[in-house]
Amino acid sequence: CPTIPETHAGVTSSGSPNHIINGKPLARVGDSISCGPTIATGESLHQVKE
Repeated sequence: CPTIPETHAGVTSSGSPNHIINGKPLARVGDSISCGPTIATGESLHQVKE
């Protein structure tokens, strides 16, 4: 991960088991990432209800 946290390109470590995109689980706010604790913010225009 780069030294500037706001611009990192970490890999999602967890995701939705119910929503798959291109063979990978959909990442959600609160899911863990490889270079930090969790995803902090997301896109408000697209909301997924579990």
